[in-house]
Amino acid sequence: MARTKNAYSPERKEETFRAICERMVKGESLNSIVSDKSMPNYSTVQDWINGDETLAARYARAREDRADFYADEIADIADDAGGDAVLGIDKDGKHYAKMDGEAVQRAKLRIDTRKWVASKMRPQQYGERVTQDVNLKVSAINIRFHK
Repeated sequence: MARTKNAYSPERKEETFRAICERMVKGESLNSIVSDKSMPNYSTVQDWINGDETLAARYARAREDRADFYADEIADIADDAGGDAVLGIDKDGKHYAKMDGEAVQRAKLRIDTRKWVASKMRPQQYGERVTQDVNLKVSAINIRFHK
């Protein structure tokens, strides 16, 4: 069954939009959500957001909250050492552990990607802080007017 733009009553639209926001807050991208056949297509969601300031504000908040989810997930990924080593037994029957560089690099990429995305979704919280020191010297100027 093809998904159509006008197949949503106001109640169903609200229910669907709430589900979209809930899934976003749990880390899913809009692309991933709309790939679900029970969801509207990408352009329909964009039309909803662009046509309603309240929905736009809720969507923006869900994106910001997703940044918090990613920040929390970063610690989980960093703390999970489960795939970092491959365990085995050599030909002499001795147990060994060998570092799985690919798994470590993948975890690093996952962390770096989440850091970057979080910094773009909520820059005031997770963005790079740029500070500048400024020294100003102000001199008084005396101006006199003559008639």
